[in-house]
Amino acid sequence: MTVAQISMKESLCRRILDLSDEEIGLVERYVSNLEAHEPNEETAAVLADSEAGRNMSRIYDDVEEMLSDLLKEAHEPNEETIKAIEESYNPENLIECVDLQDMLKQCGIKR
Repeated sequence: MTVAQISMKESLCRRILDLSDEEIGLVERYVSNLEAHEPNEETAAVLADSEAGRNMSRIYDDVEEMLSDLLKEAHEPNEETIKAIEESYNPENLIECVDLQDMLKQCGIKR
């Protein structure tokens, strides 16, 4: 360890001693998040699939290309979506309902 690293650690320790209990809690959570965590089963499976190239809709060369593709999809609704949005503005299509369950019932959705 270099002299500069030791000095930095000592400075950090002094600063931590001056923190409130609440601030100490925030620092502890931040440091915990920096430490490596084991992914859960679902995340591990997705990571394994991506590394093996399985279950991928498309492979991108970089993040910019992927985000551009995602944003394009998100901002270009199809004709069916546009029609549904337009119909939702028609006052004749409004439904008066007491709560979510009432709305689902009126729309013919069974739970």
